[in-house]
Amino acid sequence: PERPFLLYVPFTAPHSPMQAPEEAIERYAHLPAERYRRIYAAMVDEMDRAIAAILDTLDQQGLAQDTLVFFFSDNGGFTGFGGRNTPLRGEKGQTFEGGIRVPAVIRLPGKLPAGQSANVQASVMDVFPTVAAAASIPLDEAAAMDGRNLWPILHDGASGGAPPPLFFASEIPLPGLIHLALIDPPWKLVQIVDEGQTETTVRSLLFRILDDPNEEKNLAAKHPKIVQAMADRIRAWRSQHPMAGTRGTLVAHPGWVAPHDWAEVVVPSALLQPRWKNELPFPKALLDATAARGVLVDEATRRELEAAEKARAENWD
Repeated sequence: PERPFLLYVPFTAPHSPMQAPEEAIERYAHLPAERYRRIYAAMVDEMDRAIAAILDTLDQQGLAQDTLVFFFSDNGGFTGFGGRNTPLRGEKGQTFEGGIRVPAVIRLPGKLPAGQSANVQASVMDVFPTVAAAASIPLDEAAAMDGRNLWPILHDGASGGAPPPLFFASEIPLPGLIHLALIDPPWKLVQIVDEGQTETTVRSLLFRILDDPNEEKNLAAKHPKIVQAMADRIRAWRSQHPMAGTRGTLVAHPGWVAPHDWAEVVVPSALLQPRWKNELPFPKALLDATAARGVLVDEATRRELEAAEKARAENWD
C-alpha cells in the first residue's frame, strides 16, 4: 500500500477447455445445456467473482481512489464454445466486429464519473499512453507510438477527433484461411484470404462501419476504387508485419488434462537432447530453482550424453 504497483491479471476464462465448478454451472441451469452455454456462463461468473475480490481488496486497503483499474478482452466470443456476439457479425478468429469489437471498463473513483460511457474507438495500443497520462507520467514526444492518449476524452470529455486507422490480421482457427481488416472511418474493409495449395482467393467486404456496425450491407461492388485503395494499404501493412513460417497448435490432444503443479511436469534437462542448446543466458535464480526440481547437466555429463547420442545415430545409420 505504500508503494506504486502494477497488477496484471490475464484471466483464461472464458476459454477452452470449457470447465467450471459444478456449483457454478448449477447457477445457470436455466440456460440451454448444448453448445457449452451453461459452462460458458459459469466461467464468466467465476471470472467476475475473482475481479470482485480484487476490487474489494482495493476498497479495504483504502487504495481504490488511487488505483486505475482497466478491464478489457482481447477478442470477441467463440460461438462454438458458447460465446455470443449478437448483434455483431462474426466471432473470435475473424475480423468482423464480433471478433474484434469488445467493451472495456475503466475505474478510478473520484476522478472518473461512475456510470458514464464513451463511444470512442480504442485499441490495446492506446492503453500505455492513456495510463501514462492518467498517472501524470511524461512520455518522450520523439518516441514513435502506435497508440494515442485517450485520457482527455475519458477524463475531460474532450472530442476525440478522427481516430487513427486500425489494421487486423488473424489466421485462426484454420491455417491458410486469413482474415484481414482495415478500419478507417467511415469505412471498414474486411478481406478473407484462402491460401490454397494451388491458388489463393480473396473475398472483400466493404462497410460504412459508423452507420452499419453489424456489417449487414456489403458495399464492395459499389465502391471498387475504395476497396482497391484500402486493399493496397493492407498489403503495405502486412509487408511490415510478415507472418512467421511456423503455425501454432490451438488445442492439445484429446487426452490432455492440466497438471496440479506445472513445475512438477517440466522435463529435467538431463532427459533433453543435449545437442540442442538454448543461447539465452539463464539467471542464477532460475538455475537454482531448476536444480531444486530437476538435474542440470554439467559439462562432463553433457559430453557423455553427446557421445551416447552420436553412437545411437551411427548405429541407426
